[in-house]
Amino acid sequence: MTAGRTATFAVAASGTSPLTYQWRKNGTAISGATSSSYTTPATTSSDNGTQFTAVVSNSAGSVTSNTATLTVNSAAGLSLSPTSLTFGSLAVGTSSAAQFVTVTNNSSTNVTFSASFGGDFGFAGTGTCGSTVAVGASCTISVKFTPTATGTRTGTLTLTDNAPNSPQTVSLTGTGGTASSAPTVTTQPANQTVTAGQTATFTVVAAGTAPLAYQWQKNGANIAGATSSSYTTPATTAADSGSKFGVVVSNSAGSITSSSATLSVTSLAISTTSLPAGMVGQGYSAQLNGTGGTTPYAWTVASGALPAGLTLSSSGVISGVPSAAGASTFSAKVTDMNLQTAQQSLSITTSASSV
Repeated sequence: MTAGRTATFAVAASGTSPLTYQWRKNGTAISGATSSSYTTPATTSSDNGTQFTAVVSNSAGSVTSNTATLTVNSAAGLSLSPTSLTFGSLAVGTSSAAQFVTVTNNSSTNVTFSASFGGDFGFAGTGTCGSTVAVGASCTISVKFTPTATGTRTGTLTLTDNAPNSPQTVSLTGTGGTASSAPTVTTQPANQTVTAGQTATFTVVAAGTAPLAYQWQKNGANIAGATSSSYTTPATTAADSGSKFGVVVSNSAGSITSSSATLSVTSLAISTTSLPAGMVGQGYSAQLNGTGGTTPYAWTVASGALPAGLTLSSSGVISGVPSAAGASTFSAKVTDMNLQTAQQSLSITTSASSV
């Protein structure tokens, strides 16, 4: 038969009903071919020599028919391959990469043709066809897809010529999609100040076509696993102070890097550097102060001793009535809520009462 036509195969079988049928092409079952006859799709030259059989079965067994061979002769005139093209999803207003249709002249004379497109399809400008195809020759037509609206878009490439099988057509299909927008940062990461031992959390808010991907960086280097819209550091140390944190946000349309946020890490320290003198027999009170830690603070005397008659409360108040004159040196220790500690050497001088 001539390429482009269909072929029908039939088998007659007897046996106890019901009989079931399964047609095979080159030994492989053909989906849906389960009746006593089978009609092929429109044939092409590549189908030439294909072998067809039918397996007939019932409750008692099965039998395979003899093999029938399909012979396909090239059609006179022009043949097109493939006879359909499918393009993927593409943003409206953008153009696809070229796909190609091969035109072959199977006739005995040169064929002159003109090509036209319907729908959102057109020439891609990289084919080899002119307006004439010599006897036995082939050339290519390049096709591009440029959707003008969203959704499924269909069209046709049509060749009109002096061949006996004119016109020839190729069906075209593509999908128009919404154009992607590159990400933008709407809320930048903010500077953070924490006490050594605490964590710090940086957050970014970004807009753009989903999905958005995030990669946080510390001092310009990617942080492993930091791929969400926020990042929480491990427990900080004084060495982290001054570090810069930023994030790269990306999607299919591009990427953007946020501004940098600075991490400041404060350390616990005792800000009191000197204490007032006292007098024997008179009440005394002084407050020790700390900075850079997380309250509440707990105070103790780490070494040395306070003047006789004075005590240090856990809230950092030195109080009492000195009972002896002299100079006392001691080391005050403060511990914050995160168990960070600091010490400071201090002294108190007490004088005898001038009565």
